[in-house]
Amino acid sequence: MPSGLAAWLPSIASGAVMAALGAWGLGRTSMYGTEGATYWAAHLPLAQLWHLLGHVDAVHGLYYLMMHGVFALGSSTVVLRLPSLIGAIAAVALTARVAQLLTGRWVIALTSGLVLAALPLVNEYAQVGRSYALDLALVMAASLALLHALRGNHSAVPRWLLYLGLVVLAGYLHEMTTLMLLAHGATLLWARVPRATLRAWMLCACGAAVAMTPLIVVSHAEEAQLAWIGSVGWAAAGRLYATLFGSTPGVVATVSALVGGALLFGVGGARSKQSVGMRAPSAGMLAPSGPQRAPVSLVQFALPLLVLPGAALIIESSLSTPLYGGVRYVLYSSAGVALLAGYGAYEISRRLQPALRGSHLERFVCAAVVAIILVAGAPLQVTLRTASGHPQDMLSASEYVTKHARAGDAILFLPEVSSLARLAYPGDFSHVNDIALAASPMSTGTFYGTQHSLPAIVDEVLETRRVWEFSNDGSTGMSARQRRERATLERDFHLARKQEFTGITVRLWVRDAGVGRPAEADDNVHQSAARGILGTF
Repeated sequence: MPSGLAAWLPSIASGAVMAALGAWGLGRTSMYGTEGATYWAAHLPLAQLWHLLGHVDAVHGLYYLMMHGVFALGSSTVVLRLPSLIGAIAAVALTARVAQLLTGRWVIALTSGLVLAALPLVNEYAQVGRSYALDLALVMAASLALLHALRGNHSAVPRWLLYLGLVVLAGYLHEMTTLMLLAHGATLLWARVPRATLRAWMLCACGAAVAMTPLIVVSHAEEAQLAWIGSVGWAAAGRLYATLFGSTPGVVATVSALVGGALLFGVGGARSKQSVGMRAPSAGMLAPSGPQRAPVSLVQFALPLLVLPGAALIIESSLSTPLYGGVRYVLYSSAGVALLAGYGAYEISRRLQPALRGSHLERFVCAAVVAIILVAGAPLQVTLRTASGHPQDMLSASEYVTKHARAGDAILFLPEVSSLARLAYPGDFSHVNDIALAASPMSTGTFYGTQHSLPAIVDEVLETRRVWEFSNDGSTGMSARQRRERATLERDFHLARKQEFTGITVRLWVRDAGVGRPAEADDNVHQSAARGILGTF
């Protein structure tokens, strides 16, 4: 039985593939909205960062603090995204290791890790300056700690304490990761572990809840910042799981077939506790140390991780205050997809082998599965490495303003979330006057600052000859007041310029004797091909 470094070879190999994919295009220059928030918040002096977290985004406080230290290495977009890439590499390696512990089959471990590395969704967040790839890594680290704890008994205190610590750390990096406890609890109940083991886990879950209480209290007081999350219908569940399974039709079909195979061949085995994860140790299986492992199969572990966190968020958001902000909140469920896909590929190949009389057919199936996912997802993978592959191309839009603005020009950000571009690229807006801004983000401890009253803004607009409008597409997310601001521009100004970038439209409104004439849009460029693909990210 391999031990030491040899036991980690599937993790090392799949992690290396993730490193190569993640490094490709990591340094694209444009940030999008929430990356701009990270960049600005993490560059604040610690006193100002504490002031910000007292008003908004306490849920990301630990991440901002970590990034504050990371930016000591430099302030490029590569540095901004480097922790996410490291998190994705660790997540892939840990997922392979979990598969190895659950099944003892290196080919399942390698396939699971490579599938996770090849999923477009994971590649997206491996290159985003937010915490979600790190969340995925910590959830898998906690899962690995849980599996090691299950190999002992309820008196194995250090293993359970490690599990508790990783759950709490993940929770403070992002609250939604604590939904992993639903999945882990369901796994233990499904596997019918001994009561002593279940009690040990419940103590850890309660301990995590107590440790998380301060963050929960503070973030609950800041829940107004989630007002942008609209009502969540059941269609959100379909979009969530389609994205987790690969986003593009070819990837979704391939991964769905593999997951279907895992469930077809694995659920019955899990029920009888004769699944591949319960076989006696064989070549590639980690040798048990101490008491026998708890009877947990790969399906029993992976299926709850795939289904329960997202389902719980969507149900809560449909019945109460919406908290489901998109697939990124449960990115770690993609590990459940990868584990089931790796197991499904193995079981399908094992059943085909007698008919095809092939030797080591599972190795060829593993290679074919990963190749199909990479090829089918290639167009989206290429798009992800461009500015148009993300919700907003803030850099191009900001540079357009600085190139065409004149002294004395004013600007309106409609809605306010558009002003995150000013935090990311302050130099591009230094020569235009934000006539709606009453107090700056720095002074208010917020991302948007505070606004003047509507009459004061209208008065300022009517005193200005040229007003730039920097907005999200259309009027999405605008308040009634902001729609009134837009109406004033449309009534008393004419449209002199209009430029569309991914997720952002820049307009120049000019007030002169020609008010009321047909709008003239002389720079209209459309770059929306990828917006529909990744708009939920």
